[in-house]
Amino acid sequence: MRTATVARRPRALHLLLTAALAGPWAMAVAAPAQTPRPATPAPPAAAGRSVDTPIEAVLSLPVGEATPTLDWGRVPLESTVYGTVRVRNDGAEPVTILAMRASCQCTALDDLSGTTLAPGESATARVSVETRSIAGTIRNQLRFVFSDRTSTAVGLVFEASRAVETEPTYIDALSQPYGVIKVRSVDGRPFRILSAHGRTPIYAFAYDPARDEPRSEYMMVWNLESWDPVDCLDADGVPMPLWWVIETDHPGAPLVDLRVRHDPCTRLDGPNSVRRWYLSRNHVVLGRVAAGEAAEFDVFMKWLPNAVVNDVIDRVSDADDRFDAELVRVDREGDEITAVIRVRVAPDARGLVYGRLVVHGQDPRNSQLLPVSCRRTTRQPPAAEVRGS
Repeated sequence: MRTATVARRPRALHLLLTAALAGPWAMAVAAPAQTPRPATPAPPAAAGRSVDTPIEAVLSLPVGEATPTLDWGRVPLESTVYGTVRVRNDGAEPVTILAMRASCQCTALDDLSGTTLAPGESATARVSVETRSIAGTIRNQLRFVFSDRTSTAVGLVFEASRAVETEPTYIDALSQPYGVIKVRSVDGRPFRILSAHGRTPIYAFAYDPARDEPRSEYMMVWNLESWDPVDCLDADGVPMPLWWVIETDHPGAPLVDLRVRHDPCTRLDGPNSVRRWYLSRNHVVLGRVAAGEAAEFDVFMKWLPNAVVNDVIDRVSDADDRFDAELVRVDREGDEITAVIRVRVAPDARGLVYGRLVVHGQDPRNSQLLPVSCRRTTRQPPAAEVRGS
Protein backbone atom coordinates (compact mmCIF):
# COMPACT_ATOMS: atom_id res chain seq x y z
CA MET A 1 0.00 0.00 0.00
CA ARG A 2 1.34 3.43 -0.89
CA THR A 3 0.59 6.23 1.51
CA ALA A 4 1.98 9.66 0.77
CA THR A 5 1.22 13.25 1.66
CA VAL A 6 1.76 16.56 -0.07
CA ALA A 7 4.21 18.62 1.93
CA ARG A 8 2.82 22.08 1.22
CA ARG A 9 -0.50 23.29 -0.11
CA PRO A 10 -1.57 26.86 -0.97
CA ARG A 11 -4.23 28.08 1.48
CA ALA A 12 -6.97 28.39 -1.18
CA LEU A 13 -6.30 24.88 -2.40
CA HIS A 14 -6.33 23.60 1.19
CA LEU A 15 -9.82 25.10 1.72
CA LEU A 16 -11.04 23.49 -1.51
CA LEU A 17 -9.62 20.15 -0.38
CA THR A 18 -11.30 20.33 3.02
CA ALA A 19 -14.68 21.25 1.58
CA ALA A 20 -14.63 18.60 -1.15
CA LEU A 21 -13.78 15.75 1.23
CA ALA A 22 -15.89 16.69 4.21
CA GLY A 23 -19.23 16.61 2.41
CA PRO A 24 -22.27 18.91 2.31
CA TRP A 25 -21.81 20.39 5.80
CA ALA A 26 -18.25 21.48 5.08
CA MET A 27 -19.25 24.86 3.68
CA ALA A 28 -20.42 25.81 7.17
CA VAL A 29 -17.67 24.23 9.29
CA ALA A 30 -14.92 21.96 8.00
CA ALA A 31 -15.13 18.42 9.40
CA PRO A 32 -12.07 17.18 11.34
CA ALA A 33 -9.69 14.99 9.39
CA GLN A 34 -9.81 11.26 10.09
CA THR A 35 -7.14 8.67 9.64
CA PRO A 36 -8.01 6.35 6.68
CA ARG A 37 -8.79 2.78 7.68
CA PRO A 38 -6.02 0.34 6.78
CA ALA A 39 -6.50 -1.39 3.47
CA THR A 40 -7.71 -4.97 3.27
CA PRO A 41 -5.94 -6.82 0.44
CA ALA A 42 -8.31 -8.05 -2.20
CA PRO A 43 -8.23 -11.80 -2.91
CA PRO A 44 -7.22 -13.12 -6.32
CA ALA A 45 -9.89 -12.86 -8.98
CA ALA A 46 -11.93 -16.02 -9.41
CA ALA A 47 -14.08 -17.28 -12.25
CA GLY A 48 -17.68 -16.13 -12.08
CA ARG A 49 -19.29 -13.40 -9.98
CA SER A 50 -19.18 -13.54 -6.18
CA VAL A 51 -18.38 -11.31 -3.23
CA ASP A 52 -14.80 -12.64 -3.44
CA THR A 53 -14.41 -11.56 -7.07
CA PRO A 54 -13.10 -7.98 -7.24
CA ILE A 55 -14.72 -5.61 -9.72
CA GLU A 56 -13.11 -2.51 -11.21
CA ALA A 57 -14.10 1.08 -11.90
CA VAL A 58 -12.00 3.44 -14.02
CA LEU A 59 -11.81 7.10 -13.05
CA SER A 60 -10.62 9.07 -16.08
CA LEU A 61 -8.88 12.43 -15.68
CA PRO A 62 -9.51 15.27 -16.27
CA VAL A 63 -12.74 14.93 -14.29
CA GLY A 64 -15.81 14.85 -16.50
CA GLU A 65 -19.56 14.66 -15.98
CA ALA A 66 -19.71 10.85 -15.82
CA THR A 67 -19.21 9.36 -12.33
CA PRO A 68 -17.91 5.77 -12.21
CA THR A 69 -19.47 3.28 -9.82
CA LEU A 70 -18.46 0.02 -8.19
CA ASP A 71 -21.76 -1.91 -8.14
CA TRP A 72 -21.60 -5.35 -6.53
CA GLY A 73 -25.29 -6.12 -7.02
CA ARG A 74 -26.91 -8.41 -4.44
CA VAL A 75 -24.53 -9.53 -1.68
CA PRO A 76 -24.98 -11.29 1.67
CA LEU A 77 -25.22 -9.40 4.92
CA GLU A 78 -22.14 -9.54 7.15
CA SER A 79 -19.74 -10.13 4.28
CA THR A 80 -16.92 -8.19 2.63
CA VAL A 81 -16.93 -7.14 -1.02
CA TYR A 82 -13.80 -6.23 -2.97
CA GLY A 83 -13.01 -3.94 -5.85
CA THR A 84 -10.39 -1.67 -7.39
CA VAL A 85 -10.49 1.91 -8.59
CA ARG A 86 -8.05 2.72 -11.38
CA VAL A 87 -7.31 6.42 -11.70
CA ARG A 88 -6.11 7.11 -15.25
CA ASN A 89 -4.73 10.42 -16.53
CA ASP A 90 -6.09 10.86 -20.06
CA GLY A 91 -5.15 14.55 -20.11
CA ALA A 92 -2.11 16.41 -21.45
CA GLU A 93 -0.73 17.62 -18.09
CA PRO A 94 0.47 15.78 -14.94
CA VAL A 95 -2.13 15.54 -12.15
CA THR A 96 -1.52 14.81 -8.46
CA ILE A 97 -4.07 13.00 -6.29
CA LEU A 98 -4.15 15.36 -3.30
CA ALA A 99 -6.47 13.27 -1.13
CA MET A 100 -9.04 10.51 -1.11
CA ARG A 101 -11.50 9.48 1.56
CA ALA A 102 -14.37 7.02 1.95
CA SER A 103 -17.74 8.31 3.19
CA CYS A 104 -18.23 5.26 5.44
CA GLN A 105 -15.95 3.71 8.06
CA CYS A 106 -17.05 0.34 6.70
CA THR A 107 -14.66 0.94 3.77
CA ALA A 108 -10.95 0.08 3.72
CA LEU A 109 -8.78 1.38 0.91
CA ASP A 110 -5.31 1.97 -0.48
CA ASP A 111 -4.53 5.67 -0.03
CA LEU A 112 -3.09 7.17 -3.21
CA SER A 113 -2.73 10.67 -1.75
CA GLY A 114 0.42 12.32 -3.10
CA THR A 115 0.59 10.18 -6.21
CA THR A 116 1.38 12.16 -9.39
CA LEU A 117 0.17 10.76 -12.71
CA ALA A 118 1.88 11.80 -15.90
CA PRO A 119 -0.22 11.83 -19.08
CA GLY A 120 -1.16 8.24 -19.93
CA GLU A 121 -0.25 6.90 -16.47
CA SER A 122 -2.63 5.27 -14.00
CA ALA A 123 -2.66 4.15 -10.35
CA THR A 124 -4.89 1.53 -8.77
CA ALA A 125 -6.41 1.53 -5.28
CA ARG A 126 -7.85 -1.61 -3.74
CA VAL A 127 -11.16 -1.14 -1.96
CA SER A 128 -13.06 -3.44 0.41
CA VAL A 129 -16.45 -2.74 2.00
CA GLU A 130 -18.03 -4.55 4.95
CA THR A 131 -21.73 -4.99 4.26
CA ARG A 132 -22.51 -5.39 8.00
CA SER A 133 -26.13 -5.79 9.07
CA ILE A 134 -28.32 -3.30 7.22
CA ALA A 135 -30.56 -4.85 4.58
CA GLY A 136 -31.43 -2.94 1.45
CA THR A 137 -29.58 -0.88 -1.16
CA ILE A 138 -26.52 0.81 0.36
CA ARG A 139 -24.84 3.73 -1.38
CA ASN A 140 -21.48 5.13 -0.25
CA GLN A 141 -18.76 7.15 -1.95
CA LEU A 142 -15.03 7.30 -2.39
CA ARG A 143 -14.13 10.97 -2.85
CA PHE A 144 -11.05 12.33 -4.67
CA VAL A 145 -9.45 15.79 -4.82
CA PHE A 146 -6.85 16.62 -7.49
CA SER A 147 -4.17 19.25 -8.01
CA ASP A 148 -6.00 20.77 -10.99
CA ARG A 149 -8.61 22.06 -8.49
CA THR A 150 -11.19 19.42 -9.40
CA SER A 151 -12.87 16.77 -7.26
CA THR A 152 -15.19 13.87 -7.86
CA ALA A 153 -16.54 10.71 -6.27
CA VAL A 154 -16.68 7.02 -7.18
CA GLY A 155 -19.95 5.40 -6.13
CA LEU A 156 -19.91 2.24 -3.96
CA VAL A 157 -23.24 0.41 -4.31
CA PHE A 158 -24.62 -2.97 -3.27
CA GLU A 159 -27.92 -4.54 -2.25
CA ALA A 160 -27.46 -6.42 1.00
CA SER A 161 -29.82 -9.19 2.05
CA ARG A 162 -29.95 -12.53 3.81
CA ALA A 163 -30.83 -15.76 2.05
CA VAL A 164 -34.37 -15.22 3.36
CA GLU A 165 -35.85 -11.75 3.07
CA THR A 166 -39.12 -10.07 3.98
CA GLU A 167 -41.44 -7.64 2.25
CA PRO A 168 -41.58 -5.07 3.66
CA THR A 169 -38.24 -5.13 5.46
CA TYR A 170 -39.80 -3.64 8.61
CA ILE A 171 -42.91 -3.94 10.78
CA ASP A 172 -45.12 -0.85 10.67
CA ALA A 173 -46.86 -0.74 14.04
CA LEU A 174 -47.47 3.01 14.00
CA SER A 175 -51.22 2.75 13.35
CA GLN A 176 -52.17 -0.82 14.34
CA PRO A 177 -50.52 -3.62 16.36
CA TYR A 178 -50.77 -6.36 13.74
CA GLY A 179 -50.20 -6.96 10.05
CA VAL A 180 -48.96 -9.32 7.36
CA ILE A 181 -45.50 -9.72 5.83
CA LYS A 182 -44.14 -11.82 2.99
CA VAL A 183 -41.23 -14.11 3.88
CA ARG A 184 -39.36 -15.63 0.94
CA SER A 185 -36.08 -17.31 0.10
CA VAL A 186 -33.92 -15.39 -2.36
CA ASP A 187 -32.67 -18.58 -4.01
CA GLY A 188 -36.13 -20.15 -4.25
CA ARG A 189 -35.20 -22.95 -1.85
CA PRO A 190 -38.12 -24.32 0.22
CA PHE A 191 -37.79 -23.74 3.96
CA ARG A 192 -39.84 -23.70 7.14
CA ILE A 193 -40.52 -20.88 9.57
CA LEU A 194 -39.72 -22.31 13.00
CA SER A 195 -40.81 -19.38 15.16
CA ALA A 196 -41.97 -15.77 15.01
CA HIS A 197 -40.08 -13.94 17.75
CA GLY A 198 -40.07 -17.10 19.82
CA ARG A 199 -43.73 -17.92 19.25
CA THR A 200 -45.61 -20.30 16.94
CA PRO A 201 -45.94 -18.74 13.47
CA ILE A 202 -49.37 -17.61 12.32
CA TYR A 203 -49.99 -17.74 8.57
CA ALA A 204 -52.26 -15.39 6.64
CA PHE A 205 -53.44 -18.22 4.36
CA ALA A 206 -54.13 -21.87 5.04
CA TYR A 207 -50.87 -23.65 5.74
CA ASP A 208 -50.29 -26.52 8.17
CA PRO A 209 -46.55 -27.13 8.75
CA ALA A 210 -47.36 -30.57 10.19
CA ARG A 211 -48.96 -31.74 6.93
CA ASP A 212 -47.91 -29.39 4.14
CA GLU A 213 -44.56 -29.41 2.36
CA PRO A 214 -42.10 -26.56 2.95
CA ARG A 215 -42.50 -23.57 0.68
CA SER A 216 -40.17 -20.90 -0.68
CA GLU A 217 -42.61 -18.12 0.20
CA TYR A 218 -45.08 -17.45 3.03
CA MET A 219 -47.50 -14.77 4.11
CA MET A 220 -47.08 -14.50 7.86
CA VAL A 221 -48.96 -12.53 10.51
CA TRP A 222 -47.13 -10.39 13.06
CA ASN A 223 -48.88 -9.26 16.22
CA LEU A 224 -47.79 -6.82 18.93
CA GLU A 225 -51.06 -6.76 20.88
CA SER A 226 -49.32 -8.34 23.88
CA TRP A 227 -47.46 -5.07 24.49
CA ASP A 228 -49.11 -2.00 26.02
CA PRO A 229 -48.68 0.87 23.50
CA VAL A 230 -48.22 3.41 26.31
CA ASP A 231 -45.82 1.84 28.81
CA CYS A 232 -44.38 -0.43 26.07
CA LEU A 233 -44.33 -3.54 28.31
CA ASP A 234 -46.11 -6.90 28.13
CA ALA A 235 -47.71 -8.67 31.10
CA ASP A 236 -44.31 -10.01 32.20
CA GLY A 237 -42.68 -6.60 32.05
CA VAL A 238 -40.73 -7.35 28.87
CA PRO A 239 -40.20 -4.26 26.66
CA MET A 240 -41.57 -4.20 23.13
CA PRO A 241 -38.82 -5.52 20.82
CA LEU A 242 -36.99 -3.07 18.60
CA TRP A 243 -36.48 -5.93 16.13
CA TRP A 244 -38.89 -8.78 15.35
CA VAL A 245 -36.91 -11.97 14.81
CA ILE A 246 -38.06 -14.84 12.58
CA GLU A 247 -36.35 -18.20 12.92
CA THR A 248 -36.08 -20.46 9.83
CA ASP A 249 -34.44 -23.75 8.90
CA HIS A 250 -32.88 -22.24 5.77
CA PRO A 251 -29.13 -22.91 6.08
CA GLY A 252 -28.30 -19.40 4.88
CA ALA A 253 -30.66 -17.54 7.22
CA PRO A 254 -31.24 -19.12 10.63
CA LEU A 255 -32.53 -15.75 11.89
CA VAL A 256 -34.19 -12.93 9.95
CA ASP A 257 -34.96 -9.70 11.79
CA LEU A 258 -37.28 -6.82 10.93
CA ARG A 259 -37.14 -3.35 12.42
CA VAL A 260 -40.26 -2.60 14.51
CA ARG A 261 -41.60 0.90 13.94
CA HIS A 262 -43.65 2.11 16.90
CA ASP A 263 -43.60 5.50 18.56
CA PRO A 264 -42.56 5.82 21.33
CA CYS A 265 -41.84 2.18 22.21
CA THR A 266 -39.13 1.37 19.67
CA ARG A 267 -37.19 4.58 19.22
CA LEU A 268 -33.54 3.83 18.59
CA ASP A 269 -31.04 4.99 21.18
CA GLY A 270 -29.35 7.82 19.30
CA PRO A 271 -26.90 10.61 20.16
CA ASN A 272 -28.02 13.36 22.52
CA SER A 273 -26.78 16.61 24.04
CA VAL A 274 -24.20 14.70 26.10
CA ARG A 275 -23.29 11.68 23.98
CA ARG A 276 -22.03 12.85 20.59
CA TRP A 277 -21.30 9.35 19.30
CA TYR A 278 -23.37 6.37 18.20
CA LEU A 279 -22.49 2.76 17.44
CA SER A 280 -21.93 1.35 13.97
CA ARG A 281 -24.55 -1.30 14.75
CA ASN A 282 -27.99 -0.71 16.24
CA HIS A 283 -28.62 -4.45 16.63
CA VAL A 284 -26.66 -7.70 16.42
CA VAL A 285 -27.79 -11.05 14.96
CA LEU A 286 -25.48 -13.89 15.97
CA GLY A 287 -27.29 -16.76 14.23
CA ARG A 288 -26.96 -20.18 15.87
CA VAL A 289 -24.86 -20.40 19.02
CA ALA A 290 -24.44 -23.57 21.09
CA ALA A 291 -25.49 -23.37 24.73
CA GLY A 292 -22.53 -22.48 26.90
CA GLU A 293 -20.53 -21.34 23.85
CA ALA A 294 -19.62 -17.77 22.85
CA ALA A 295 -19.79 -15.60 19.74
CA GLU A 296 -17.92 -12.37 19.11
CA PHE A 297 -18.68 -9.27 17.09
CA ASP A 298 -17.13 -5.85 16.67
CA VAL A 299 -18.64 -2.41 16.87
CA PHE A 300 -17.09 1.00 16.39
CA MET A 301 -17.96 4.50 17.56
CA LYS A 302 -19.28 6.93 14.95
CA TRP A 303 -19.05 10.60 15.87
CA LEU A 304 -21.42 13.38 14.91
CA PRO A 305 -19.97 15.94 12.48
CA ASN A 306 -17.63 18.38 14.22
CA ALA A 307 -17.85 16.48 17.52
CA VAL A 308 -14.74 16.37 19.69
CA VAL A 309 -13.49 12.79 20.03
CA ASN A 310 -13.26 12.70 23.81
CA ASP A 311 -14.70 9.34 24.84
CA VAL A 312 -13.94 5.65 24.38
CA ILE A 313 -15.88 2.40 24.82
CA ASP A 314 -15.14 1.32 28.39
CA ARG A 315 -17.36 -1.65 29.27
CA VAL A 316 -20.55 -3.55 28.43
CA SER A 317 -23.35 -4.73 30.69
CA ASP A 318 -26.46 -6.88 30.43
CA ALA A 319 -29.49 -7.66 32.56
CA ASP A 320 -30.45 -10.95 30.96
CA ASP A 321 -29.92 -14.35 32.57
CA ARG A 322 -29.92 -16.08 29.16
CA PHE A 323 -26.55 -14.68 28.10
CA ASP A 324 -23.51 -12.87 29.45
CA ALA A 325 -21.75 -10.06 27.59
CA GLU A 326 -18.15 -8.96 28.08
CA LEU A 327 -15.81 -6.46 26.49
CA VAL A 328 -12.90 -8.40 24.96
CA ARG A 329 -10.74 -5.47 23.85
CA VAL A 330 -10.79 -1.93 22.50
CA ASP A 331 -8.63 -0.91 19.53
CA ARG A 332 -7.89 2.72 18.79
CA GLU A 333 -6.26 4.14 15.67
CA GLY A 334 -6.42 7.92 15.53
CA ASP A 335 -10.08 8.89 15.95
CA GLU A 336 -11.32 5.36 15.15
CA ILE A 337 -12.34 3.36 18.20
CA THR A 338 -13.42 -0.26 17.72
CA ALA A 339 -14.55 -2.70 20.42
CA VAL A 340 -14.79 -6.48 20.28
CA ILE A 341 -17.67 -7.86 22.37
CA ARG A 342 -18.25 -11.48 23.36
CA VAL A 343 -21.68 -12.96 24.09
CA ARG A 344 -21.91 -16.32 25.86
CA VAL A 345 -25.25 -18.15 25.84
CA ALA A 346 -26.34 -19.65 29.16
CA PRO A 347 -26.42 -23.48 29.26
CA ASP A 348 -30.11 -23.48 30.25
CA ALA A 349 -31.21 -21.02 27.53
CA ARG A 350 -33.90 -22.32 25.19
CA GLY A 351 -34.83 -21.49 21.61
CA LEU A 352 -34.65 -17.88 20.48
CA VAL A 353 -32.58 -15.63 22.71
CA TYR A 354 -33.44 -11.96 22.23
CA GLY A 355 -32.05 -9.56 24.78
CA ARG A 356 -30.40 -6.22 25.34
CA LEU A 357 -26.91 -5.26 26.30
CA VAL A 358 -25.57 -1.78 26.97
CA VAL A 359 -22.30 -0.37 25.65
CA HIS A 360 -20.84 2.20 28.04
CA GLY A 361 -18.43 5.03 27.33
CA GLN A 362 -15.61 6.04 29.64
CA ASP A 363 -17.75 9.03 30.53
CA PRO A 364 -20.33 7.50 32.93
CA ARG A 365 -23.07 9.61 31.32
CA ASN A 366 -22.57 7.88 27.97
CA SER A 367 -24.16 4.55 27.07
CA GLN A 368 -26.11 3.01 24.19
CA LEU A 369 -28.58 0.14 24.10
CA LEU A 370 -27.73 -2.70 21.69
CA PRO A 371 -30.32 -5.49 21.07
CA VAL A 372 -28.81 -8.96 20.50
CA SER A 373 -30.49 -12.07 19.12
CA CYS A 374 -29.34 -15.65 18.55
CA ARG A 375 -30.69 -19.17 18.41
CA ARG A 376 -29.57 -21.49 21.17
CA THR A 377 -28.56 -24.90 19.81
CA THR A 378 -27.33 -28.08 21.44
CA ARG A 379 -24.44 -28.49 19.02
CA GLN A 380 -21.36 -26.46 18.25
CA PRO A 381 -22.19 -24.53 15.05
CA PRO A 382 -19.70 -24.19 12.21
CA ALA A 383 -17.40 -21.20 12.51
CA ALA A 384 -19.14 -19.45 9.61
CA GLU A 385 -22.38 -19.31 11.60
CA VAL A 386 -20.89 -17.65 14.65
CA ARG A 387 -20.73 -14.08 13.41
CA GLY A 388 -22.22 -10.80 14.43
CA SER A 389 -24.38 -8.89 11.97
